[in-house]
Amino acid sequence: MNHDERLDTIRQIVQCDAGNRGWARDPATNLFVALPDDFVRACHSLAKSNGHVGIVTGFFIPTASPPSFETDGPPGAVVLASALRRVGINVSLFLDPSTEEALLAGLELCSPEDARGIDRYHIRSDGLTRAAKGALDGLEHLIFIECVGPAADGNCYSMRGNDVTGTPTPGRWLLQQLPTQNRPITIGVGDGGNEIGMGKIPPTIVIRNIPLGDRIHCRVVTDYLIVAGVSNWGAYALASGVAVLRGVTPPRHWFQPDEERRRIERMVAVGPLVDGVTGRPDPTVDGLPWEMYVQPLIKLGSLLES
Repeated sequence: MNHDERLDTIRQIVQCDAGNRGWARDPATNLFVALPDDFVRACHSLAKSNGHVGIVTGFFIPTASPPSFETDGPPGAVVLASALRRVGINVSLFLDPSTEEALLAGLELCSPEDARGIDRYHIRSDGLTRAAKGALDGLEHLIFIECVGPAADGNCYSMRGNDVTGTPTPGRWLLQQLPTQNRPITIGVGDGGNEIGMGKIPPTIVIRNIPLGDRIHCRVVTDYLIVAGVSNWGAYALASGVAVLRGVTPPRHWFQPDEERRRIERMVAVGPLVDGVTGRPDPTVDGLPWEMYVQPLIKLGSLLES
């Protein structure tokens, strides 16, 4: 199996409709098959990076108890950031201040050498600090993981069709700060049609497969788009693909279910973070049973060890 064949197998592992939520309702034309080459191309682009990579994540759930960012996104950002550091790529996290403690808690569970040197910059609705602006201007790649973005009417929507424009939307805020010249290469990672990057998929495909797709479909296009059954999976797939192309064997803890549970439990407790479907501060993701959620991780680990 050559590198691109291995990458395509990685893509297939994370492009499963866990829980039959309808992401691939039309077997022939759906979000998973709309851009079959984007995952491989994104991995190659990132693996060739000699510059600085930025990662932004965070989807706020205003109806949760307590209102918080969800568990899909931050764990993926932590693993991807530490993975890129392991292969020698400089990384910065751009974040809403309220998620910093959760992200730090996740990084503390990574290998010290992988977490060392990952800078953090706060994003606010009223703009960026001078340091954050300088870091943004110097990026080669910018990765959005589970970041809600504006739909056709300019508003941001949850999967239930609720308008969340007035809540913290760090991906959207950062998008508004991108330089007009020398913009970074952008990669979107999402799972529902309402995230930054999903504008690359034609509206008809989103409407055909996603409930309320005509209302929630994000119009923002990224250079590359990774669609996964869960956005965390998309981030882990990207980490795996870059490691393959750089000839680095991923550490076992990336894909160990016990380590993933430990990471999410810690991030939920410190954050707090909440399950985006149930709205509760539980160590679960998108309301999925734990055994179902970790299946792609187990498959990724087996593939990369073979």
